[in-house]
Amino acid sequence: MHRSMKHWMAGSLLAAAAAPTTALADASAHYVPGVEGIKAASVPPAGLYLRLYGVAYRSDDIRVDTPSGNGAIPGHTSADVDAFVPRIIWISDKKFLGADFGMDALWPYEHKHIEVGPMHTSKTGMGDLYLNPVILAWHGKQYDTVFCIGYWTDVGDYHREDPASTGQGYSNAMFTLGGTWYPDSDRRWALSILNRYETLASKIRHTDVTPGDNWVAEWGISYQISPSTNIGLVGYDSWQVERDDAPHGVPTPKDSVHAVGGQWSFHSHSLGMLFDVALYHEYDAQHHPKGNTGRVTLTIPF
Repeated sequence: MHRSMKHWMAGSLLAAAAAPTTALADASAHYVPGVEGIKAASVPPAGLYLRLYGVAYRSDDIRVDTPSGNGAIPGHTSADVDAFVPRIIWISDKKFLGADFGMDALWPYEHKHIEVGPMHTSKTGMGDLYLNPVILAWHGKQYDTVFCIGYWTDVGDYHREDPASTGQGYSNAMFTLGGTWYPDSDRRWALSILNRYETLASKIRHTDVTPGDNWVAEWGISYQISPSTNIGLVGYDSWQVERDDAPHGVPTPKDSVHAVGGQWSFHSHSLGMLFDVALYHEYDAQHHPKGNTGRVTLTIPF
């Protein structure tokens, strides 16, 4: 998921409220910010893992530029997304450039419901498949770092006329770079940042629009209150770096969104499982829905 289901809906909602031609104007990225949280750049040790994400997003405040500034679309609007995302992660016991080498893949199952005045539409189905053949993870006494090269495929259900399509209608590459720093010798405090950059996009199916690059930074500050429990402050910031490449005369405003929230994590040492709960509030948005994100994550080792 990225500029995210939410970014994509911003353009779709504006399209429905304005004119059919603008439906092509504001593509979204695949990755959904806020799904990792504290210690986001820390990759687990060698092994095979199943990570299950449950994500819910709710917004009734769509932000657009007006002559008087950035404001909400008048009248009733709502953008709701629910997603269940299974992800397989494999970390080998081999080294490359001094790093642990691994791979992962995920395929989201999504439900979207969008309303703008009298218009409303809902869709449920598979999103676009993500394949990540390169994970490189370095571990030190006081730090973890990660670098990834992945690819979003164009296999989800996409219909140009339907803003609730579960696929984005295009493929692109995603590069990941991040780090976690443990400032104390006991590693109870952790500061992390994880950057995702989407680029090299294909044209959106049945259109002349190529999505612009997008950058997401997820961050977290956490404290280990017991051997099994961490709590922390988390947030995300997302910026569309380049405008979409669209036919002349079609508006392609760049969007952004910023959020802050909290997370609780519990690690069952007997089962080896990790359970996370996080809530985010978006406090600023431009050409993007402004709402709240809830997320639960279960990581199961094999």
